[in-house]
Amino acid sequence: MINILMVDDNSDKLSKIIRVIKEMPESDSLKIEIAVDIVTAEKFMTSESFDLMILDLQLPTRLGQEPRADAGVHFLQDLNRRSDLKRPFHIIGITAHEGLFEEYSDIFENELWALIRFEEQYNNWEEKLRNKIKYLIVSKKEILNPSNLSYEYTLAVVTALKSELDSILELPASWEIEQQINDKSTIYYKGFFVKDAKRISVIAAYCPQMGMTASSVLTMKIIQNYRPKYLCMTGIAAGIRGKGNYGDILLADHSWDYGSGKMVYDEDKKETHFMPDPKPITLEPEIKTLFEQFDSTILYEMFQKWKWNKPSVPPKIIIGPVASGAAVLENSSLVDGQIKQQNRKLIGIEMEIYGVYYAAKYCSEPRPTVFALKSICDFADNEKSDDFQDYAAYTSAQTLYHFALNSL
Repeated sequence: MINILMVDDNSDKLSKIIRVIKEMPESDSLKIEIAVDIVTAEKFMTSESFDLMILDLQLPTRLGQEPRADAGVHFLQDLNRRSDLKRPFHIIGITAHEGLFEEYSDIFENELWALIRFEEQYNNWEEKLRNKIKYLIVSKKEILNPSNLSYEYTLAVVTALKSELDSILELPASWEIEQQINDKSTIYYKGFFVKDAKRISVIAAYCPQMGMTASSVLTMKIIQNYRPKYLCMTGIAAGIRGKGNYGDILLADHSWDYGSGKMVYDEDKKETHFMPDPKPITLEPEIKTLFEQFDSTILYEMFQKWKWNKPSVPPKIIIGPVASGAAVLENSSLVDGQIKQQNRKLIGIEMEIYGVYYAAKYCSEPRPTVFALKSICDFADNEKSDDFQDYAAYTSAQTLYHFALNSL
């Protein structure tokens, strides 16, 4: 929306200027306010911000008073002195009087503003006005959504739970808390991973609740606010029995919503069944290759340092498909009967990764390279417990830390 303030007491001239503006294809994105005297213009400018002010030179100070030939110029000069007035980003002076145009052109030129001669018999003033408004529309769009943005942070980390984020915040990074002025719902943590001369800037946050919707919204916000080059989701997931152990780190090379599909009623069997329609998002090949080269001695050292509840063998990195869904699962028959049927190589199930992958794939440029590292804390069956959640969150966070310092 482009906000325009017109300061002019000549109704005929006002109507002609408004006609030109309203005939522009972008007129729906333009908001026009009108002041017919200086005092009214000042009231507008104490409460609103304007992208453009179109200022007549000959104006009354107050409604009902006689116009003064220099009122517009004095108002222009007041803008530089008064802190209570919100200065417009652009100003165009316009006058129908040739004498005033010649007398005050230098003042507008000194302020680097344009002064236009309003001559009804010519359309030169119309073209100049259109060009200025078109420029404002394009430049404001560029401010709101720049086309030449570059990456600001090396790495962003998203987690679904505060406890998962705590494992990230335990990593040495000199963390600081930050909140965006226009985003009071999320606390961000910024810091640096450092190894020798390598220094990786990191921003981290956790979702307000579990699920793909929350993870997608947070991913979009962290990309918009911090423009990371890489974005990773860490935390815990359910593994598939026979394909992993507690604490094993799952790298999702495919992610999809296992609830995407259609419910169909079978007239013959008199029952409803689900027809899946997965739309997987895949991992960038270079990330997969880097993890295939991950040093296993790091995983062993991580295992040795953990002094609490853990399995009998060190963790390993497992690369494969991870499905996302809207519910916490404690039902092995559902996993075996429905979800594994969508991808026989399934290695894990959780609730957020697909939302993160989707947001990173369809966000505005520059897009981050996205990946997810979630460690096995249970197997989505009736033996589900919280015994290995802390350990799984730890192996996930530590793996990201060493991967970032050694490979990014």
